Amino acid sequence: MRNPLALEPKGSVGNEWLRKWRRQLAMGTGALVFVTVGCLVWIYWQHSFDIDTSEVSFTHNGRMIVGTLATPHGPGPHGLAVFIHGDGPMHADGNGGYPMIWESFARAG
Repeated sequence: MRNPLALEPKGSVGNEWLRKWRRQLAMGTGALVFVTVGCLVWIYWQHSFDIDTSEVSFTHNGRMIVGTLATPHGPGPHGLAVFIHGDGPMHADGNGGYPMIWESFARAG
């Protein structure tokens, strides 16, 4: 049985199939990249990150707990939501993923 990906003399059916497959792969990859970049631009365009943030910490049972307090601009009172993202090495803003959620909560009050 012959290998369908093996290079064959120019003009052969197998070589044409390979070129067509590569062209479709390149077009699909390009479309995927275009859609991904478009989605990221749309997400960042929708968010102004118009919140105030400050680092907070407190000690409990001899252990220091550190976090980020995100509040909407303007006078309070404001509602409270607590994000507990598990254990392990992770920045308090979810490595950049939480500010968009914080902003949505801040808009809602």
